[in-house]
Amino acid sequence: MLAYVGQGLLHDVEHLHLHIGGQVYRGEKLKDYVGAYFYGDFGSGNVWALWHKEGQVDQVRRVAETGLEITAFGEDPSGEMYLCDFKGAIYRLEPRDIEPDVPPRSGSAATGDR
Repeated sequence: MLAYVGQGLLHDVEHLHLHIGGQVYRGEKLKDYVGAYFYGDFGSGNVWALWHKEGQVDQVRRVAETGLEITAFGEDPSGEMYLCDFKGAIYRLEPRDIEPDVPPRSGSAATGDR
């Protein structure tokens, strides 16, 4: 079953508990993700990246299994992305060598240490 979760995105409801709207990545550390819309799930702690192409969803990829209760996304002045959890901690998205799903176009990303 699919549900609308914003930004023209349909997502499999069985895998999404509470959509936490993210934002478009504009930083430099995660070069393969520039222009991707990141969003998360409060219940599972999963983070996804979505790419648009010619006005259509081109690719959706789960990029992190954080185990956190994600409450918000943000960015610093250089465009690097952060997420907040329910307990008030802030985490920066960082490159990793291992992906929870099939690797994206090339490279990798996942949440790093605080």
